[in-house]
Amino acid sequence: MKKTVQRCVAMVLTLLMLLSLAACGKAKDPLPPEEFKSIMEELGITVVDQTSLHSEKYQTVYLACDEDKYAFEYYILKDTDTASDFYHFVTDKVEKQFKKDSTVVMANSTSYKGDYSLSGDEYYVRVIHTKDAVLYVRAYAANKDECKNILNKMGY
Repeated sequence: MKKTVQRCVAMVLTLLMLLSLAACGKAKDPLPPEEFKSIMEELGITVVDQTSLHSEKYQTVYLACDEDKYAFEYYILKDTDTASDFYHFVTDKVEKQFKKDSTVVMANSTSYKGDYSLSGDEYYVRVIHTKDAVLYVRAYAANKDECKNILNKMGY
């Protein structure tokens, strides 16, 4: 009887561990473009829809910036693979431009999600990939915490 209870407990714990591992690998849904726009506008940041300028490449392109502080670029691409390619293109470009004077922190990157951040004495960059969306943030270092607060409001 004691062995049966121990086996049941072991099986339940194993099942819980497998379920938690499966949940870790699953990407959350990207922020809907309208919600990105709404959050930025609530913060008093002007959002410009640039989709018509880039419609051959992207389904949605929003640019929200305060020239003295930061810029947030939000892209929705045609599919996850295209978004993954774009994420890697942007992060490679950022590294080539800034890496020598900065610290790079890169979270796990898969074909459907990625989180890259780079900070230096003068700047902060973050690139987030979730499914078919890529959010690209550039800021002066003095505004890093404000950017992090905005990203937190967006659920990142």
